[in-house]
Amino acid sequence: CGYKVGLYTSPHFHTLRERIQINFSPIEKNCLTELVGRIFPLVEKKWGTQRELTFFEIMTLFSFVHFASNNVDFQVIETGIGGRLDATNVVNPSLSVITPISIDHTQLLGNTIEMIAQEKAGIIKPEVPLVVSNQKEKALKVLSDVASMNNVKLINTQSEISIKLITEDIKGQHIEYLMDKNTFSCFLPLVGQHQSENLATAVVSVKALGISPPEGLKRGMELLKLPGRIQLLKTKSCLLLLDVAHNPISMQRLSSTFKSSFHNYCPLIIFGMTTGHDIDSVLKELGKIKPILFPVKH
Repeated sequence: CGYKVGLYTSPHFHTLRERIQINFSPIEKNCLTELVGRIFPLVEKKWGTQRELTFFEIMTLFSFVHFASNNVDFQVIETGIGGRLDATNVVNPSLSVITPISIDHTQLLGNTIEMIAQEKAGIIKPEVPLVVSNQKEKALKVLSDVASMNNVKLINTQSEISIKLITEDIKGQHIEYLMDKNTFSCFLPLVGQHQSENLATAVVSVKALGISPPEGLKRGMELLKLPGRIQLLKTKSCLLLLDVAHNPISMQRLSSTFKSSFHNYCPLIIFGMTTGHDIDSVLKELGKIKPILFPVKH
C-alpha cells in the first residue's frame, strides 16, 4: 500500500541480515557493521558490570535502531519464544497478533496449552487491539480472559473473514475472501489451507490498523516469498521441497498439505531436529504420509 515497513523475524537461513528487513530487503552489510560500531560501546558501558545481553537481545536492539534510523511507517516484530518475557516485548504496539498456539518449547513455556497461551498472552497490552487466528478452545479462553482484564478488543479472524478456495496446484492457490460483505480474490503463491488462513489473519490485521487490505493485496502477493515453508526448489530430476516444521501442529499442516497437493509423489525425507521439541508427536504426524525417512544429526 506504499508504506515503508520494517520486519524483524527469527531465525535465519543463510545470513543473520535476513532477520532485519525493510520492504523485504535485508539490512545491508555496511549498515549492520555501522550498527555494531555505534551500539556495542554503549552496551558495554551500560551493561558492563551486569549480565551480558544475549544474542537475541542484541539483534532486537539492532532492529529497533535500524527501523528508527530509516523512519519506517510500521514495524512488524515477531517474538522469539513465548511473549511475556521475550526481548521484543518492550514495545508498545499499535496492534498485537497471536497465531495458532500449540505445544512447543515446553521447557521454557510450560507443557499445557493453557500455560503456553498464558505466556503468549504476555504481549497483550492495555487497550491495544488483539487479532487472534483460529485457536484451540483452551487457548482462546486464556487469551480472551487476559484481553478482558486489559480492556482489549479481541478480533477473531474467523468471525471477520471467510475463505473460499477456487483452485490450487503445487505453485499456489486462487482464493476468495469475503469481508464486510465485500469479496476480493487473489493468487497466493503458497500451498496449504493454513497459508490461506495465515493470509486471512494478515488481512484482518491490516484492516485493524486502518488500512484497506484489497488496495495492496495483489501487489503484496506478487512480492510474497516464504522460504522454508513447503518451498519448492527447482530440479530437473525430481521435486524437492524444503520445510522447517518442527512441532506437532506445523507437521500436521505439512502432512495434510502433502496429502492434498502432492499425493502423486512418493516422499523421501531427509529429517533432522534439535532437542527441546516433541519429536514423538512430530514423527507420528510425519508417518501419516508414509515416507521413506533418512534421519540425520547436526
